[in-house]
Amino acid sequence: MKSGEYIYARTHAEFLNELLRTHYRAWMKSSICLPDGKRIWMIELGHFVTHAGWINQLQGTDKISERVVTLAYETHNTYKRALIKGAPFDDSDRIVFDIKKSGSYRKYVFCGVFRLNKEQSTVDENVWDLITDEYEFRYLS
Repeated sequence: MKSGEYIYARTHAEFLNELLRTHYRAWMKSSICLPDGKRIWMIELGHFVTHAGWINQLQGTDKISERVVTLAYETHNTYKRALIKGAPFDDSDRIVFDIKKSGSYRKYVFCGVFRLNKEQSTVDENVWDLITDEYEFRYLS
């Protein structure tokens, strides 16, 4: 799949079933780990605050800012806050899909594979850099 390609689906489960040939009936999380250690990340990129208190923004085409704007880090740490607290943090590469809502369907747009930039990240923000704009998905079932 190349950057800009998309899949229409009503739910995360329907999207994952189409992408990976799985048989999920429900998927309530925004991500799923793949056997190669990368994580599919299904998020809405924009200037709005998510229900969990984060703003996820695509900056240009090669960087994502994931910034906490509420006390959400009490349950979901940034990389640097996790280091300070001695808490685990999943810094695996992210296969990012931007969700664009349209009626009862969502358009899951592939943005590329991103890697955490540990130097640019702060206690309130994770910075992710594009490492490739294509990825070959393998079916899980």
